Amino acid sequence: KRMAISEARENSVYALTNAYAPMIQKTGAVPIIVDTHSFWSDSTNMTGLGDLVQFQAMIYSGVYDYVDALASILPEEQAPIIAPVGVAYLTIFLERPGMWDKLFIRDKIHASAHGSYLFACVLYATMYGHLPAKHNHKIESLFASSRRLVGQDISYPSASEASYYRNVARRVALHGHVPRKLRALLKQMKN
Repeated sequence: KRMAISEARENSVYALTNAYAPMIQKTGAVPIIVDTHSFWSDSTNMTGLGDLVQFQAMIYSGVYDYVDALASILPEEQAPIIAPVGVAYLTIFLERPGMWDKLFIRDKIHASAHGSYLFACVLYATMYGHLPAKHNHKIESLFASSRRLVGQDISYPSASEASYYRNVARRVALHGHVPRKLRALLKQMKN
């Protein structure tokens, strides 16, 4: 949510340019900026964030600020890369709204096993330029050693859901898919 709020974003840009960029430059690492997902929850203040598409556009505006800030300091070979996780979530919301709720735990903010699987596929594809090898066992085995949230009923993606999440990750991370509504809003925000 901080990426979407310009005042909060300024503090992050300051930290990126003054604290993190020198460390990143020294190590030779290429930073990956995660485009976090928009959400809608009655348990948090959503004032000024608009609908999900507007909220995601505001987040992406923050992502661009982070990328620009780091790119202005780091050498070209260390130019930041964007992991379009939020674009993947929004794609699912616009294509299959019934599946979107599955991406979250009960608070409607944090990722469920479905959302974590999607996030992991997008991040992996962003980092390596291809999707991870298909998992031929039950998806829940991927979460066998992950932490459990107390009081949460865990639902794991089915094989067909996992296949759809992988397809979305491929489209957004490897082929640059951006939903038309988001693309139009980002263009409008730049003008």
